[in-house]
Amino acid sequence: MNVPGIVGFGEACRIAKLELADDSARIGKLRDKLERALLAELPDIWINGDRENRLSNTSNIGFRGVDARALIRDMHDIAVSPNRLFEWRSGSEPRAQSHRSD
Repeated sequence: MNVPGIVGFGEACRIAKLELADDSARIGKLRDKLERALLAELPDIWINGDRENRLSNTSNIGFRGVDARALIRDMHDIAVSPNRLFEWRSGSEPRAQSHRSD
């Protein structure tokens, strides 16, 4: 049994619990700043989902008229999920709830 590893993991969990609220708030502010900048500068984009009740480290952004495969291919240091790709391939418009900021 790796006792030092177990003790170290326990200490890491204790520290994470203490810092979680502050980190979550800080990361949420950064996410909101990014989204505001994108909405202000780029036409035909929107934020999907509930903008109040969501994870602080996640942003779900829709881009009208952008090829999803090309966008994902060209995003090198950003985690991108192609979960809507199959619906777009069918030729339909995305059906995600849209919360535009005008």
